[in-house]
Amino acid sequence: MIIKNIIEFLKGEEQLYINDLGLFKKIYKGAVVEGNQLHPPHYYLVLEESDTGNGFAFILFISKQEKLRIVDADIAIKTWIDNIKKQIAEQGFAYFENFGKFTQGKEGFVFESDTLEELNRDFEGMSSVELPNVAKKEVDKAENVVEAKTTITDSEGSSFVDDENSTDGYQPTTTKSRKWVGWFFFVLTILFSFLFLVFIFYDTIELKIEEWKWKKTLADVSQIDSLNSRSNVQITDSLNDTLDVDSLNPPFSLSDTSQVLQENALVDEKKSDFSFANNKFEKIKFEKGKYYVIAGSFDTERRAVEHAILKQKQGLTPKLLYQEYVSKIRICVGIYDTEEEALKAIPQGNDFWILQ
Repeated sequence: MIIKNIIEFLKGEEQLYINDLGLFKKIYKGAVVEGNQLHPPHYYLVLEESDTGNGFAFILFISKQEKLRIVDADIAIKTWIDNIKKQIAEQGFAYFENFGKFTQGKEGFVFESDTLEELNRDFEGMSSVELPNVAKKEVDKAENVVEAKTTITDSEGSSFVDDENSTDGYQPTTTKSRKWVGWFFFVLTILFSFLFLVFIFYDTIELKIEEWKWKKTLADVSQIDSLNSRSNVQITDSLNDTLDVDSLNPPFSLSDTSQVLQENALVDEKKSDFSFANNKFEKIKFEKGKYYVIAGSFDTERRAVEHAILKQKQGLTPKLLYQEYVSKIRICVGIYDTEEEALKAIPQGNDFWILQ
C-alpha cells in the first residue's frame, strides 16, 4: 500500500519526504549507450538523508487515498519502515519488486531504484536495444567489396570485372539495414523529444489557454457595453427631437453624458487589462504551528504566479508560500490554526492538500 501511494504521489510532484526515512527525489536519465546496449530514457528514484522535511503531506495523501484516519495512515507508514529495518537486520537488505532495494549505510538507508513502470508511461514499450557489432560489420563490408570486384565468368566463357559504381553491381545488404536502423532511431528520438516537451510545458500551455478564454470573455463583455452605449445615444437623440433642449439651456447635454460614460467604460476596461498583466501576490514564509491549504507546488516563481492568477480568477485569494530548505514555491489559499479548520476550508472537487 505504501509503495503504491509513493509512486502515485510522485506522478504529480518531483520529491516526497517520509518521516524516519528521508527524501525521495524523481530523477530523469536520458538515453545512454553502455557497451553494445542502447538504454532508453527513463525516471528513477534516489533517497537522500534529510532531517528538515515534514512528512505530514504524505500522511494526509494516504489518508485520502485509502480512506483512513490520519493517525492510522501514520501508523501504516511507520509499520512499513519497521518492516524494512527488520528485513535488513535478517538478510542484509530489503527488496520490493518493481520499486527498489534498501540497504543500511553509514548515515542511513541506501536505496537502489528499479525502473518504475508507473513513472515511465511516456516511455512505455521501450526496452534496451542491442547495437550491431561495428567491427564485424566493417569486415563484412570489406569482403563484400572484394567479392564485387572479383572476375565473373559468363555463360559463354568470357569474363568481366564488375564496376562498383554500376547500378547492376553487388549492393551489400548491411548498408541498407544500417540506414534503416539509423532512420528509425532518428524518428523515434524526434517523437519522444516532442512528447517530453509537451509534458514539461503542459502547465504553461494550459494557463495560456485559460488566459485566452478569459480575454475572449472580456472582449464579449466590452462589445455588449458598446451596444448598450449606442442604445443610450439613440434614446438621447429621440429626447432631443421631442424636447426643445436649447430653450432649457442645460449646463450639459444628455449625449455628452452618454459619451462620457462610454469613455469611462473604455478606461475601466484598460485598467482591468493593466491590473491583470501586473498582478502581484503577497509572499509569506512558513511558520510552524500553522496549517496551510496548498493549491499547487512549482519549481519557479514565474510558474507559481501563473497558477496563482488562475486560482484568483476562480474566486480564491492565493499567496506565495516560501519554506526554508525547500526549493518549491507553493500556492497557499488559506492559513488556519487547527487542522479541522483547514480541512473544512478545502473546496469540494479540488485536489488541495494541507501543509503543517
